Amino acid sequence: MMSSDVSSIIKQLNELEMKILAHIYHYGPDTPWLLARRLLGAAGWRPIVPEDEVEQAVQHLVQLGLLHEFRGSLKRSGHQFREALA
Repeated sequence: MMSSDVSSIIKQLNELEMKILAHIYHYGPDTPWLLARRLLGAAGWRPIVPEDEVEQAVQHLVQLGLLHEFRGSLKRSGHQFREALA
């Protein structure tokens, strides 16, 4: 990917999308439900970001090819999934 392509993609990301990418890079894969509650190390049952906003942001990242949806056990396959994105 050319640096101009990367710059173009980065310009399309909002703050929430950048935080989601940072969270997944640091903590590994999470569901949108969990991302809404523990984004970047937050804790608690109450969402810190509205769940629908997280879902929309995740879908946008999938459309851009920056995330891939994974259906399966994260406990068993999380390490392989993280390596595939790194």
